[in-house]
Amino acid sequence: MSSGMNVDFSKVPVKDQKVIQNDVNRSLTSFSVTQSYNQEQRMEMREKLSMILLRILSRNHGSMHYYQGFHDVCSVHLLTCGSELGEMTAEIHSQVLLLKYLEEDMTSTTSLLNILPMIFQNCDQKVYKFLKKYKVQPFYCVSWVITGLAHDLEDFELIGRIYDVFLSSHEFFPLYFAAALVMHGPARSQLFKNKDMAETHHYLQNLPKNLVLSKTKLKQKKNAAQQQYYIEDIVESARSLMESISPDTLSSYLK
Repeated sequence: MSSGMNVDFSKVPVKDQKVIQNDVNRSLTSFSVTQSYNQEQRMEMREKLSMILLRILSRNHGSMHYYQGFHDVCSVHLLTCGSELGEMTAEIHSQVLLLKYLEEDMTSTTSLLNILPMIFQNCDQKVYKFLKKYKVQPFYCVSWVITGLAHDLEDFELIGRIYDVFLSSHEFFPLYFAAALVMHGPARSQLFKNKDMAETHHYLQNLPKNLVLSKTKLKQKKNAAQQQYYIEDIVESARSLMESISPDTLSSYLK
């Protein structure tokens, strides 16, 4: 692994460097494993995170452009694997699964997110028609897809499980996962109680907060909006969706 001294950081646009610094300065506070950090520990880890981001983007200049949330992805790798190995795994993750999201603009990101309504149209007409009625665009799940829900969750063990699944699956799997979460029984039932676009978008955007890692943490509450969803149920549903409508079929919608 190249050291920071051997990488030309000037290849990273100044505007991106400023955004990276701002994002890093706000990072490593919400994860369960970082909440106990003192200021010195947090500053040290932020410095490592900043260097990982700059080195990856410098080495992949031209094919990777920073997006807000990429620091969340690299944070997971840093906290899981340490700075050196974490940099390697984050770079491989980016090159294999995130390259389209790391393009200079959001054209490919928007196209990929627009696959989601196609999943609903093929697998759940009621959800599809409801979201179409209120003109709800799939941007409610953009952070789920581009950060592997690291932006949305605090439980680091849960984030780790999601990364295990996403990293070992097809690049479209986060989209199947998003669809499965929206279509999950209690979440789906509550969806139809929303009365306009803003309310529906807000409801969907916050669905990941109901995910839990183990069934022992599962608490079914009287209020459906407060119900929790076992992560493995969502993963299995996502796999079933991928069998019902293949990645090749979804790819055809991008053409």
